[in-house]
Amino acid sequence: MKRFAIWAVLISATAPLASARVLVEIAVADVADFEALRGGREERFVFVGRHAYTAVDDGALAGFDAGGRAWSGVAVAVEEEVFLVLPAAAAYDGPRLATGELAGGNRFFVLTAADAAALAPLYAFNVVYLPRGRPGVALPAAPFNPLEAGAAERVRRDKLMATAERLQDFYSRYVYFHGNDAATAFLEDEYRKVLRAAVDRQYFEVVTRRGSKNAANVVARIDGVKYPDQQIVVGAHFDSAVFGSVGNPRAAAPGADDDASGTAAVLECARILSGYAFDRTLIFIGFNAEELGLFGSIHYATTARARGDDIKAMINLDMVAYEADAVLDATAGANGPSYEIAELMATKAARYTSVKMVPNGSGAGGSDHVSFWGQGYKAVIQSEGWNDSSPYIHTDGDTVDTLNPSFFADMARILVATAFDLAGPNTSPLMGIVDPDGGDYADAGYVIRWWDVDVDDLGRDAAISLYWAKDNGGESGTLIASGIPQNDRGNRGSYEWNTSSLPAGRYYVYGVIEDGVNEPYTAPSAGPVRIIHAPRVVAYPNPARWRAGQTEVTFDGLFPGDGLVVFDVSGTKVFEAAAEGRQLRWDVADVASGVYLFRVESAVMADAVTGKVAVLR
Repeated sequence: MKRFAIWAVLISATAPLASARVLVEIAVADVADFEALRGGREERFVFVGRHAYTAVDDGALAGFDAGGRAWSGVAVAVEEEVFLVLPAAAAYDGPRLATGELAGGNRFFVLTAADAAALAPLYAFNVVYLPRGRPGVALPAAPFNPLEAGAAERVRRDKLMATAERLQDFYSRYVYFHGNDAATAFLEDEYRKVLRAAVDRQYFEVVTRRGSKNAANVVARIDGVKYPDQQIVVGAHFDSAVFGSVGNPRAAAPGADDDASGTAAVLECARILSGYAFDRTLIFIGFNAEELGLFGSIHYATTARARGDDIKAMINLDMVAYEADAVLDATAGANGPSYEIAELMATKAARYTSVKMVPNGSGAGGSDHVSFWGQGYKAVIQSEGWNDSSPYIHTDGDTVDTLNPSFFADMARILVATAFDLAGPNTSPLMGIVDPDGGDYADAGYVIRWWDVDVDDLGRDAAISLYWAKDNGGESGTLIASGIPQNDRGNRGSYEWNTSSLPAGRYYVYGVIEDGVNEPYTAPSAGPVRIIHAPRVVAYPNPARWRAGQTEVTFDGLFPGDGLVVFDVSGTKVFEAAAEGRQLRWDVADVASGVYLFRVESAVMADAVTGKVAVLR
């Protein structure tokens, strides 16, 4: 039986459909008119080609009010069936029970709910269904954790918006477009900036009707202290697509909300949580090829199960920055085993933000969390309100100017607090080295500053030791000072480091805090301190005596990137080189006797270094 054309004929048949739902088409002028239509309403609306679509129970159709806008019922489905509404440009060759034409070239498909849940995400947000209503949620009380609160407060919306805009500016992150490769490299670099641990690419093959391509997930981690084998996974997909991009890979697909927003929030979460220690391991993932069928997350979850990874929870962020209503709402979608995580997320929303987050235990599909469900892991999706998602999804209008920065930051705070709780903040005294920050120089002394992040004041007497090393691994270091008392209640501390006896060079600092109960905790510095003593650059032997076999002059005290130029007394350049390390050597075997002038220009030092060196034959 065809279930389109004139819906009235179908629902007035002698054997009426049980629990029939009608697809209603409403003419709207533009996006603003669409937002005005759905503002504050319980129905789910989708926006396709200047028309809004919703599902209405046939018994309630007579009282349906579109606010004076023209509307009509255009198709009918029964219980456990839903509608998929697509623009003409969108290719769809998946399962369907019926199909038909709509206004403006739009098309609808009637699908089973099970088939709709398995759709490629490119289409998932255009599914129209009869909502079950928002459940009343009694949230459990959560004790206040000042460490967690401090982490949530550190979210910076300028960083979120900047990352989303940078991803948008790749023009398209569609898997078969070169912008996807560029976005992969960008994301890898950003994780390396905020995490000192390993950041890897996980390659997999994408196979669609366009052909095959090797794509990569970006995976970073913070290892747990107490239960390192237990994992909390936080992820979002960074690829993008628009309707029609399957046939036109060069179509603009900025994907600011879907899902540069989720990707930016996960990166911001990694930046903040990198300053803490946790019992469980935190893994941050940028999934690729989600829009074509969850390729990246399926590969990761399948591989994780094969390795025997003990994933305790997975949080997927997909579209977390669009909010047009004054009432901020969001969804934590879960299946049955994962519902407690959705409830936890809602408690964090209530504590740290003004967002009303509704746990949805009906098993919302269509994104990367589904891949983890398929492997038996608990997973939730954090997303915009179930009836308030962006109307620009999968169009070239999904740009950062449509995002709500305050809502965006609140959604990131919810993520940070939830991940913080699930990972289990380690109860050992913690610290973070604030300086050196990579931009400072020292001669006789340098001030090391640290931040004691153990602000919950467990009443333990802890002491801090400071070390220097040639690398940032915190191994085989040389003691600077020990037994420095821990400051109360998380105050910052400092120590004057005497560097007068250290040779010029690049040094890293790390601190160790211990209380005699827990394992000592080591905090490395984010960057090096450069120690420079006058004169910064020396040349030897000077003079260089050719008859004594001294046919090379060594310039010592350089930094990588320094440029060295040697001139004779007439000003003619006789030697030029760029330093790759601490030294450069000038071969003077064929150089005439005389006095030579040298000059060192540095990218890191404001003043040039000059000097003289003599060559005697």
